[in-house]
Amino acid sequence: MSNKISPQLADVFRRNLRSRLIALEMSQRDLAQAMGVTDASVSGLINGGFCPTLNKVDEVANSLHTNSLYLLTAVEPEGISEIVANPG
Repeated sequence: MSNKISPQLADVFRRNLRSRLIALEMSQRDLAQAMGVTDASVSGLINGGFCPTLNKVDEVANSLHTNSLYLLTAVEPEGISEIVANPG
């Protein structure tokens, strides 16, 4: 069983990843250096060269000082604690 995210979530992830990089004024190279991966690996994440695993989403989120839920849903980090505290 693969732990890759679905293609639909991958689209959301890519969109939110781009937005977060812009908000932090980070380049793809900056992210690659923060993650300890090649520029080509980050380019593949951003441009859809491959579908990331949940572990990779976590790694990206940590490097961008956010969390996976934000990258997969675009719920702002401060709103996540509200969702967790009041799930319904």
